[in-house]
Amino acid sequence: PTVLSNPSSCLPSEGTEEVPQKGYGLKCLYRVLRFVCSLVNPGLENSTEAVKHLGLRLLNIILETSSAHLANWPQLLGIIQDDLCKYLLQNLKSDNLVLLTHTFRAFIHVLSIEKLKKHLKLQAEVFFNNLLALAHESSKLAQYERQELAVECILEFCRQPGFLLELYVNYDCSLHCTNLFENLCKFFYKNAFPVNGALYTVHVLCLEGLLTIIESLSQPNDLLNPPAQINPEEIRKNKQTKNLLFKAAEVFNKSEKEGLEFLKNNNIIENIEDPMCLAKFLKNTPYLDKTVIGRLLGKPDEFNVAVLKEYTKLFDFSTTSFDYAIRTFLQSFLMPGEAQIVQRILDAFANHYYNSNPGPFGNAEATFLLAYSVMILHVSVHHKDVKAKMSPEDYFKTVAGTNDKKDFPRDMLERLYQSIVSQEIKIPDDSPSGEITKSKWRDLLTRAPLIGSFTPINSFVQAFDKDLFSVIKGPVISAIVVVFETTADEPLMRRALDGFERCAEISARFNMTDVFDNLIITLCKNSTLTSPSAVRENGSTIFGRNVKARLATETAFSITHKYGDHLRESWQNILTCIVTMYKLDLLPALTDLPEFSINSTTRSVKTPSSPQTSTRSSLLSSFGILGTAGWFGSDAEEPSQADLQAQKLTADCVRQCNIPDLVTNTKILQIDSLIYLIKALILGSVVPQQSKQKLLIHDPASIFYLELLTIITLMNQDRLILIWVLVNEHFLGIIRSATPFADRSQLTPLVKKAVSLLLTLCTNLVQIADLSEKVIPSLEIFTQLPHPVVDECALILARGFVKLLDNAAHIKSKSSWNTVLGLGLLTLNNSNALNQAFPALYLLVSTPEKLTLANFYACLRTVITFARSRLLSHSSVVEAIELLNNLYAFPMNFLVPVSSKASLASMQITDETLPAKEDGYEFLHPFTEEQVWEDYWQPVLDALCQLCRDRRFNVRNYSMTILQRCLLSPYLRVLSSRTWGLCFHQIIFPLLEQLLEPFPDESLTSVEETRLRASFLLSKIFLQYLPRLTLLPEFHKLWLQILRFIELYMKADHSDLLAEALPEALKNILLVMSASGVLTPPDPSAFPDPNPSQNIWGLTWATIDQLSPSLKEEILHKVAPVLIPNYTGGQASSPVSGSGVTSGPNTRNPSGSSSPTTLNELAHSSHSAPALPSSSLSQESPLATSSLSPHSLHDKDQTLVV
Repeated sequence: PTVLSNPSSCLPSEGTEEVPQKGYGLKCLYRVLRFVCSLVNPGLENSTEAVKHLGLRLLNIILETSSAHLANWPQLLGIIQDDLCKYLLQNLKSDNLVLLTHTFRAFIHVLSIEKLKKHLKLQAEVFFNNLLALAHESSKLAQYERQELAVECILEFCRQPGFLLELYVNYDCSLHCTNLFENLCKFFYKNAFPVNGALYTVHVLCLEGLLTIIESLSQPNDLLNPPAQINPEEIRKNKQTKNLLFKAAEVFNKSEKEGLEFLKNNNIIENIEDPMCLAKFLKNTPYLDKTVIGRLLGKPDEFNVAVLKEYTKLFDFSTTSFDYAIRTFLQSFLMPGEAQIVQRILDAFANHYYNSNPGPFGNAEATFLLAYSVMILHVSVHHKDVKAKMSPEDYFKTVAGTNDKKDFPRDMLERLYQSIVSQEIKIPDDSPSGEITKSKWRDLLTRAPLIGSFTPINSFVQAFDKDLFSVIKGPVISAIVVVFETTADEPLMRRALDGFERCAEISARFNMTDVFDNLIITLCKNSTLTSPSAVRENGSTIFGRNVKARLATETAFSITHKYGDHLRESWQNILTCIVTMYKLDLLPALTDLPEFSINSTTRSVKTPSSPQTSTRSSLLSSFGILGTAGWFGSDAEEPSQADLQAQKLTADCVRQCNIPDLVTNTKILQIDSLIYLIKALILGSVVPQQSKQKLLIHDPASIFYLELLTIITLMNQDRLILIWVLVNEHFLGIIRSATPFADRSQLTPLVKKAVSLLLTLCTNLVQIADLSEKVIPSLEIFTQLPHPVVDECALILARGFVKLLDNAAHIKSKSSWNTVLGLGLLTLNNSNALNQAFPALYLLVSTPEKLTLANFYACLRTVITFARSRLLSHSSVVEAIELLNNLYAFPMNFLVPVSSKASLASMQITDETLPAKEDGYEFLHPFTEEQVWEDYWQPVLDALCQLCRDRRFNVRNYSMTILQRCLLSPYLRVLSSRTWGLCFHQIIFPLLEQLLEPFPDESLTSVEETRLRASFLLSKIFLQYLPRLTLLPEFHKLWLQILRFIELYMKADHSDLLAEALPEALKNILLVMSASGVLTPPDPSAFPDPNPSQNIWGLTWATIDQLSPSLKEEILHKVAPVLIPNYTGGQASSPVSGSGVTSGPNTRNPSGSSSPTTLNELAHSSHSAPALPSSSLSQESPLATSSLSPHSLHDKDQTLVV
């Protein structure tokens, strides 16, 4: 309803039908209410404190009993809106505490009724502004009690459900109202703690007010929808607009040019070049300086004149009187003093008023002259320097004949004169604060339609909680911090800490991580655990005596447990507290961490709960750097009873912090919080470099950080992909720091620990299939370290190597296998490490299921390197050589039985689907003979050849045995003659060539035996695969090369052993070649020989003749019975193509004579010999019985039939 300027008009008019009512009726209540209001009027001359006291008591009784019904009657509401509120506001200046108390109580009653307060928005704003002003009064003894009473009244309102929310929505988000909620929070903040001096009741009350606000925002109510008339988004938009307009007005009041630029940059008005847009901004922005508006409207340039005209048009003069119109217009800005500006502004007003309401005016000029006369009259009457005041007659004479040469109506001029004289035209004082005078109250009531009505809001609506907390968070937290830090009262400390927890709850609800971090940082600071001075010999005792530090510590960790997802930068402070507890020997065992440290023993420490027997877990061991008697040693004095009590309090505090659960729960942290935690751990484990000459300053706390980082990383295996880059780069950086240093004495425990923990991470994470390929590349860093550093960490590397091979099934790629097995190669210079690593390698290679396509080459390289190591035990070397035989057998997986070839033709080879081995093989698609030879068999045979040249006699001999076993394997029958030719040229001949080189520091006997074994190997392999070799086009060259090596070995170092054994071996080879039809005289019919360079017969005897003529005679003597038998009428053998080898029945000499009997004849005989029976082989030759069996010579499936 409209505010009633004349309350008497509220009385029911005579003649109207009265509604039957109970009691005395509305008229009586109206008069009673007016009477009671008159009693509390402090402006009455006969008003005494007793009268006002009586009136306030009566008023409170009325409001307590009937306030809910007063709003139903507009007549009664008018009294409350005007007289009642005005008198109550004026009573706020009373020094009588009883009157002040009753006044506050009356306002509490009025503003607590929803039906009533929605009509008192303006009155409530004025009341609260004056109440805050009263509470701001100085703390002088005479005024302190009034201040305390005012604060209690404010606190009473704050405790009402929904009050703060209604305050924010109705005032802070309203364009034409003050920011009551924000001002209230600022008041509480400024008065919650003493700047200088003691803590008074007012400070405690203000702190309670802040905590009340926080508690109202942290209520665990369900989010309810706001009333239909409330649109949260629209209200937030109004708030943003209000803030923006306030800033624009602030800039505009300082500089018009900067103000216009601000309006343009922030799109506050639609078009800065449109006069109407700028005029609306000047008219409707409540924070603009009236002087600035008047100066802008009075400028003579064209744009400003246009703005003036548009500004004037914004006033509705169609139904208003002239005195009200000009008063309203002139009160909207401060008129400049220059005559031309006044004339220009009044001219715009006159034109608009005449067009809107011509009334008694003859033209617009008459309207202008009357307006100008009003200005003259106003100056004459109200200016203090004007002595002669203008009388009514003087004024009438001044305006006579100005209405288009006529006079204005006399009654109009009289009303105008009385209006100007009785009420000065001035800028209205509509500020809601300050002393309430009659004129100020009238000015305030004019704002009532502008600010609208009060909107009640459900107290459970939480749609604006975030907005409210954004306003209050800074003042509240700052005030709580100051109170907590300055007070020594434990209950007050706990109350402040309760406020911390409430703020943390709200911050977590709205994900305000910056606020949350500030809370944690503040609490950690007050815990004293982040201070370097906390780490001292009696630190746990001092901490136990500090109540404030213990309370802050418990609160910080309690908040972290509940809302750890919202920690960001403050993780560093939490970790600092934990490390301080670690240094003070206060931490319990966090978790077991199986690692590969050199020193895995735990150190005994002293804890408050059990000073003598407590021990720390392996997580906290630091390679014995800290000793075994705690951080500060064990020579402290025996603690007193008070010290023991303090230590017990400390232990209880640490137990309340529940740090093990905090570490365990990191696996459920949100990823953003986890990343910040990882970064904090990384930062804590980095220590500065002291100089270029020394590595890193040793800080045991850094090792603790590194261990904790490892534990938390392992706990988050399911999302390792998100943190591995950070963790991995940090470990690599620490390990890399050892690269420039070659002296192992400069290697710090931090680097050793980093090596151990990186291996711990990799060996645990490699068990997860999706992670193995991501973590294994990190191990390549170890190959970049200097040899002294590697040797120092060899045992750690060996244990990590063993653990990695235990999880071989999870390693898939070749690069990963190269890295893992390369780790084993780093143990070569440490016998203990080497012999620890080898059993794991042996198990890997000797287990067929673990040997795969991916790790074949890496295994081969590692096995040969281990076998060549002088530090490996003899038994392990033998096992390493045997592993080469396993590797040699691996390509058998690429063979398939001939009978199964059709069914397996389309099978793709994988490590999991390798075919079973049987006799009679062919290569399985897509493998080919050339590929298998070059990629698998040849590398293994090369490796064995390397060991056959080893300086150790036993290694050479055993390697020769394994090499012979591999070459004589039945699986190699699948190889073609071409591949066997490659085998001789790439494997056997290079080995023979290298064995001819001198062996320093070796006895001649051992060298002779090695060369003899190599010679026997040559003969065995040659005879075993002779049928295949004869198919080679270059067989004659291969044969000559063999003869050359026999010659070289017979002459090597003038060895009697070789000189005796090799001729016998050669005899046996020739006999077998003769028996198989490979070595026969050429066909006489082909004389002269068409291919003398490929004549095996001639080339053989020519070479033997050069080697030893006596040997030639001896050999021919033995083979003569075979090559030149008595003629028995048999057929001669047919020559083998291109080789001089003949086959078939014997033929008789053309002359009819018997076979030649001399060596010369035998050498030039063209007759072939019959097949040599197996019984004719030399029994003295070591190769006679083992190199060529009847199966190998006559197996129809494996031997070429000539």
